[in-house]
Amino acid sequence: MSADPYSMILQAPQLIPYPCATKKEVKKSDSRKETNTSGRSESFSSSTGGTLYLPIPRKKMPIRSTRHARPEDAETVIKLHQFVQSDLLRPTRLARPEDTDNVNKLHQFVRSDLLEIFEVQNGSGSIFEGRVGLRCTYCKHTPKDEQSTGAVFYPRNIHGLYRNVCTWQRVHFKNCKCMPEDVRQEYNMLKIHDKSRGKTSYWDLSARLLGLQDTEQNDGRVGVKFI
Repeated sequence: MSADPYSMILQAPQLIPYPCATKKEVKKSDSRKETNTSGRSESFSSSTGGTLYLPIPRKKMPIRSTRHARPEDAETVIKLHQFVQSDLLRPTRLARPEDTDNVNKLHQFVRSDLLEIFEVQNGSGSIFEGRVGLRCTYCKHTPKDEQSTGAVFYPRNIHGLYRNVCTWQRVHFKNCKCMPEDVRQEYNMLKIHDKSRGKTSYWDLSARLLGLQDTEQNDGRVGVKFI
């Protein structure tokens, strides 16, 4: 559908005449520069006579605020951000930027891609509400009775986290039915080419930096929770 010619004229930028030199006034190869009111330098060929029309620079409109914030929002916003920080922005991976200097490449891969941190919502028995667990990222949505052994585990304390992860690698990873083949290949390649263990003590420190801590319930149940 063709555009309305009248609307195109109305929408076109306003033009101003600019006199251009003729062949008699300058040589064919000459050119000159003029700076428009927007501060940008433009080159105009003077090989032909006539008049050039330059668009008039548009004036910058004042920026108007589109925020809905009001001074009396302060108390409400602070409480909301406390909720966001404590409940919505908690880490879901063990990985941290410092991993590259303290953990071997295989465990960097495990910490960033293969395991997910979660909190128990409706606990029972030793798996109490708020306790932190770790689960396989690839079979977490699979019904529990269809998951391979060790898909989910709950560290008793931060110090045992490293050994818990090693057990998960040995027991669950190789048997997980949901693990993509390309992930298995990358895991095996890293396992072959990187035999170092990294700093096992770093696992304790990095867990605390993520906001995890050991906890003991009034009835003696122990585990790991977020601060």
